[in-house]
Amino acid sequence: MFATLLEYYTNCIDESSASFACRSDDTPPSESLASTQSILFGSISTEPTEVHTEVHETRWKGFTIIDPLTNSTIHYGPSSILTFVERIVACLHSEGHKHISASSINPKPESATSVLSSGNIPKFSGFPRRQEELFIQLFWQTYHGIVPAICEKDFREHFDSLWLGSTSKVERDSSPLVDIVLAICIKYGRSFTQAPCLHYDVSDTIFASVAYFRRCQIALMDQWESPTLMTVQCYAFVVFYLHEAAWTNMAYAALGTAVGLAKTIGLHLEPPNHLSRQERELRKRIWWLLYIMDTRISIELSRPWAISEIYISLPAQDQELSQLEFPELSASSEHITCLDSHVQEIRLFQATRIVYTSFYSGINDTFPSDNKNIYEGMAHLELFAGRLAKCMEPLHNWVRDLPEGLKNKRANGGRPLSADRTLVIKDVTAPQWLERQRVTLELLYHNTVIAFHRQFISFSPPSSITPLANMHALAALNHSITVTYLVQAIQVDFNIFSTLFEACKVLWQASLTMLAYTLPYPLSPETKATHAAIACAVLVFDVWSSHCPAAVRCAAVLRDLEPIFKWRLRNVLAT
Repeated sequence: MFATLLEYYTNCIDESSASFACRSDDTPPSESLASTQSILFGSISTEPTEVHTEVHETRWKGFTIIDPLTNSTIHYGPSSILTFVERIVACLHSEGHKHISASSINPKPESATSVLSSGNIPKFSGFPRRQEELFIQLFWQTYHGIVPAICEKDFREHFDSLWLGSTSKVERDSSPLVDIVLAICIKYGRSFTQAPCLHYDVSDTIFASVAYFRRCQIALMDQWESPTLMTVQCYAFVVFYLHEAAWTNMAYAALGTAVGLAKTIGLHLEPPNHLSRQERELRKRIWWLLYIMDTRISIELSRPWAISEIYISLPAQDQELSQLEFPELSASSEHITCLDSHVQEIRLFQATRIVYTSFYSGINDTFPSDNKNIYEGMAHLELFAGRLAKCMEPLHNWVRDLPEGLKNKRANGGRPLSADRTLVIKDVTAPQWLERQRVTLELLYHNTVIAFHRQFISFSPPSSITPLANMHALAALNHSITVTYLVQAIQVDFNIFSTLFEACKVLWQASLTMLAYTLPYPLSPETKATHAAIACAVLVFDVWSSHCPAAVRCAAVLRDLEPIFKWRLRNVLAT
């Protein structure tokens, strides 16, 4: 168990930390304390930065796998978590742990082919109206503010019409939009144990969710030639559903379809003036939602964007419009609305694109050959560590400009959204939807920053000639530890995990980063804190395992790797 391992490490650290050397007295004087803090804790620039969306593709080498089912190749680029896992596996193999594979470290979800195949889904007529209404009510209270792709008033009228027009009292008329909304709420709402009316068997919910999803999928195929706004709304939710289920390649493919259909009906352009204000704003929110998902999924896989240029303005965020669109989610005492959160999420991923494209295009300019990468020499690694430090400014500025009402407060004077490891304080005056929006934004921010910094965990012994690379590696660790205790706080204090589907995925990537950090830095001053955080992550996954199958697999992987850490520690101490 990790608790035992933690005690073992604690006894060894005091005797051995003096042997750790990842920094040097030769560190260039130009690397000031402010620069170091900026890398480690995300210090905030005071200069405003305008956000642009130029795109430059990179040819930096990732890796390719062979799909065992189809024998075809699947490519993942350098920022992909799977590329990171492959590097971890290569390090473990070099130490003799040949039994470890990428698939054993990064637990895959159940095969999408087996789950979504129509042959595996018996005939399903849907839940009774009352049960569907309960799930839809759950949507308004939770997901509507995070995926603002429909108008509540229009949807309610549409849902009522399906039952009024039905010749059956037990089955409504078909609607792919209603089906996909129900699929999402059934799949990701099964942890609402505090609501007696929503108690149901996990296996039944998985079946029902997939059945609704499949029914939506089949109906959408007839709409490709003449898509409507509802068609694009459905595809936006399809992408969301697949992404949260960890079927990322399917989500990437569906995203391409969604963007193509959105362009077909002109969502990529400023809405025409003859539409009402609510209609114009809805069209913009849908397009920007696709932009957010495009940025997230493309970076997760490290593949080209589906949306490379933007021609429309940001959605409005005034209180009058918010009250019309989100009647279930009233404005906070700080006058923050769901629309404010949506716009800030857009700005987060605008900043993310700037960092991503400027960093990788610079690598591409320096290493035009596909056979080169930054791990081929310490000089290369340090060169690009310096480049990333300069490229991160847009993300620091996003933190600076984020309204205070959308930031989680920290204990002991800690800075909001920093990686200084101070604990998050629950705001007892905030409505639950605002707590959810704050935590979601913070998780997305930390996850994004980790993805950039973790690339400088090189799996080679720490070197005094790579101080910036070492700092980036430590920054990845700091943000990962922050994520771990933030997620624990969600579970213990906030009572909102049941709608934070993002938390499990982000915690898992943070756990991988913490594990990876211990490979080149087995006896660093951070070892005790790192393994305490890993132990905390295991406990969190254990709690989630009753309603989240992915959490079961994550906890099992962390426990399976425990003997390797003990073996490595004994090896290091012996030398």
